[in-house]
Amino acid sequence: MEAYRQSLKKRILLLSIGGGIALIVVIVVILNLFEPSTGDLHYNSFISGFQVGLTGSVTVACFAQAFRYYKISKDEEKLKIEKIKEEDERLQFIDAKTGGQPILWCAYVFIITGTISAYFNKYVFATLIVCAVFLAIMKIALHTYYSKKY
Repeated sequence: MEAYRQSLKKRILLLSIGGGIALIVVIVVILNLFEPSTGDLHYNSFISGFQVGLTGSVTVACFAQAFRYYKISKDEEKLKIEKIKEEDERLQFIDAKTGGQPILWCAYVFIITGTISAYFNKYVFATLIVCAVFLAIMKIALHTYYSKKY
């Protein structure tokens, strides 16, 4: 159980760092330190709003998950329940059937590169974001299907 507690501490640290980076990005975008090179005012404000919304939600999600892990690591009973839930073979099987973590990482990379490409080309931005949303929807749909099937 102590090894799992240490694993949670590492996760808390990584989530806190990720949330801090996302918070810095929110501040940079709000202060308009970088602007897209397209020159279109409506597009520039759309990109700024998209980035603030995306990174703001990532910030909240990172800190909320870190806080959840912190609460779990302090309670022995919750720690056992979470460890059992994480090692559930059925959920691992379903995750493997739906593409596992690589699908999620591809979606994350598409979102990050799409957000960066927004400064250079709006069509590449739109394409990458649509691909990321498609991957997320497919992951959710397959997970729902296999959860009901197995």
